[in-house]
Formats: sequence, structure tokens, C-alpha cells
Amino acid sequence: DTAETVTINGETAQITRNKEGMRLQLVFDGKPAEKTREILKSNGFRWAPSQSAWQRLLNDNAEYALRRITDKKAE
Repeated sequence: DTAETVTINGETAQITRNKEGMRLQLVFDGKPAEKTREILKSNGFRWAPSQSAWQRLLNDNAEYALRRITDKKAE
């Protein structure tokens, strides 16, 4: 599993690619803001209380959605 962090709507999340469970998981330090949750939901992520993570099926579409919603750093 590769561990990395991303920023979504100004909030930092840890990424886990759970190959065993076939899930792309995002773990925030606390409950994300309503706007962040809306962004996650509209991009196919769902809250999984059993995992304490926002997740969706691990596939190319999940990776694409993650890149799309991640805050872009000024280059």
C-alpha cells in the first residue's frame, strides 16, 4: 500500500489504496467540512464507518476522480 496525502478543499487527507478490499480510501483528521463532503459524494466517494474512511472502488475512474478533486498547487 502506498501512503500519501492530498488536499481537498483546503483539508488534508491520507490516501490508502486498499488492494485487498479493492478500495481507494481517504482518511481525514476529523470530520471534513460540508463543502468537502459534497465534493467527495459528487465524485463517487462514500463514508464507510467500519473503515473510518471515505472510499470508492479502486479502479482507474477512482484515480481520475481523486486527481480531479485534489487542490492544485501553484507551479
